[in-house]
Amino acid sequence: MADIVAGSPAERLRDESRYLIVSDFRMGDGGNKDELAKVKKAICAILSQWYLPRGYTLVLNGDIENLHRFWLKDIVAAWPEMYTVFDSFREKKRLRKIVGERDLALLRLRSYPYDLSQSLRLEDEGGSILVFHGHQASSPYVCRDYLSDYMVHWLGSSKRSKAEDVDEDRRERFKVERRLYRASSDLGIITVQGHTSRPLFESRTNRESVRAEVERLLGEGDPRESDSKIDE
Repeated sequence: MADIVAGSPAERLRDESRYLIVSDFRMGDGGNKDELAKVKKAICAILSQWYLPRGYTLVLNGDIENLHRFWLKDIVAAWPEMYTVFDSFREKKRLRKIVGERDLALLRLRSYPYDLSQSLRLEDEGGSILVFHGHQASSPYVCRDYLSDYMVHWLGSSKRSKAEDVDEDRRERFKVERRLYRASSDLGIITVQGHTSRPLFESRTNRESVRAEVERLLGEGDPRESDSKIDE
């Protein structure tokens, strides 16, 4: 992660600075397999009617487009409203776009309209905050982003499913979080990542982590029903 920090574009935090960091939209073709399609109007309204007029900088922290399942031309055709919102932030110079494992291929496109990076570093007198997607800590992607992306997209390797759904594999998620935590601790920085889909704080006890996990599972369905995740 030291290489990511060293090569990251940096911005100075000021008293008036406001950042909204989002990840894993996984935009698709607008069909049944598009994970964000059901909340399209709500997301666009929240971004354009609340965060945009209040001076927030929008940081798209990876996996915004799901290029592992859909072609970019189909995503663009299905989400004109969302790209209009992105354009509005860009026009005000308040759009930052970071790539994840699902939209890594965007770095190789010359015609993509937004500036892209692997990370963003926010700095002030107290230290640094590194914003990056976090897939770099997953085993298939460590030190070989493009090779793994090729395997995932074209060959459908078995390793891909584990990295793609890291939040459903507790062992893999723990390994990823441990790598990220140790690297953050060694470098003495705060990291903001979206890949594992849950927060990790040094001050949070194991009991608090278990309780948060139980609350998350309860929110996914009725535990009285059969085959509930809460039972496991």
